[in-house]
Amino acid sequence: MLDPAPAAGGRLSSLTALALVLSGLGLLASFASGLGLPLAFAGAVCGAVGLVDRREDRPWPLVAVLAGALGTVVGLVLLILAVAAFLEPLRAA
Repeated sequence: MLDPAPAAGGRLSSLTALALVLSGLGLLASFASGLGLPLAFAGAVCGAVGLVDRREDRPWPLVAVLAGALGTVVGLVLLILAVAAFLEPLRAA
């Protein structure tokens, strides 16, 4: 299995790897009407913790934070639109 190497060399910490996986999955799943929102948010939080605690893993925790934040925003917008589309027929009834 290929591990992306951090800029300083060596292996990524498990927290940074978890943040990257959660943020990536959350970003991809966020386009499914916000279903990836919890994953993206958890990835952003793990990335932020990794950014502070594991300076030698940089820039990967920052990538996880950015991907998680983008997934969270996209997920929120799509979730709001899905709820609004669901409630519209109920208002007309």
